[in-house]
Amino acid sequence: MRIELPWPDYTKLSPNAKRKLHWRRYQPAANAHKSAVFYAAKSQGVLPLNVDRVSMTVIFHEPDARARDMDGCIGAWKHGQDGLAMALGVDDRNFTVTHRMGDPVKGGKVVVVLHGAFADEADAEAFADGLRSAETPAKQGDSA
Repeated sequence: MRIELPWPDYTKLSPNAKRKLHWRRYQPAANAHKSAVFYAAKSQGVLPLNVDRVSMTVIFHEPDARARDMDGCIGAWKHGQDGLAMALGVDDRNFTVTHRMGDPVKGGKVVVVLHGAFADEADAEAFADGLRSAETPAKQGDSA
């Protein structure tokens, strides 16, 4: 399942921005983003899952060509991930997540691709290991 979610307010929710603001200044933006992601996911048909683990890829499509680092995007997305966890009915500590940077799009967006839901940690880890090995390019000299 592919879910398109709103871009976080990077000016208030990135780790560098939050470090400079009192929590009362960024908390409204954090709560707003969490709610926006929850309702956006619900509007796209996301229902609570009856599983322990979820594997997904999160793709950050920045709103402009400005350079942002992966750590900043992950930190700004944290409250959105909480909203997605609420929509899925799964604690976000049970997410197996791969992050990627996508092409910039007007307004920005975060695309989440759900790969699978798993009954236990061993199944989720085996799946994630398979994804990681599929993403690793073959070294020169390796046979295909």
